Order: sequence, then structure tokens, then C-alpha cells
Amino acid sequence: MNNDKKKTVILFLTLFLLYFCVGIILSYYYNTANYWNVAFDMDCPRVLGDLSIVNYNHYRASVHPLFIIIFQPLVLILKKFMSSSILSIIFLQ
Repeated sequence: MNNDKKKTVILFLTLFLLYFCVGIILSYYYNTANYWNVAFDMDCPRVLGDLSIVNYNHYRASVHPLFIIIFQPLVLILKKFMSSSILSIIFLQ
């Protein structure tokens, strides 16, 4: 690898780790998952429910079925290895 590629990889990893740590701090320690409109007008409880609860009411909003079919099994598998569904969703993102 030349120097430009190494710098690019180091910059990417640094920004990714920063983003990942901020996501863990905001979502896990400050418990932003239970509040509506925390960041960018998101409804965090609905999305967490869609991703981590099998019997959740997915029909109350326009949730695309492929979103549930593709991502919910991945979150449920990650949840078996991690302590909470919030951490598994952060890791998947």
C-alpha cells in the first residue's frame, strides 16, 4: 500500500470509530432510544421495535416489508451475542 491509501484507510477508521462511539454513547448511555425526534426527526422507538421485536405492529406506518425481512433476522442473531438489542442495532448500522 502506498502512503495515500494508508492515510485514507486511517482516516476512514478514525471517523468510523468516532461515529460508532458517539452512537453508543447517545443510544445506550443517554437512552435516546425511548424518545421521539431525538436526531434528524427520527422516531427511534418505532425503528427499534421494527428491528428487534418479531411480533411488533409493522402495519401502523409505511414500513417496507423488505426492511423487516432482511434486517430483523440479523438483529436477532446479533442480539444473541450482545447484551441488548440497542447494541446489536448499533453494531449492524
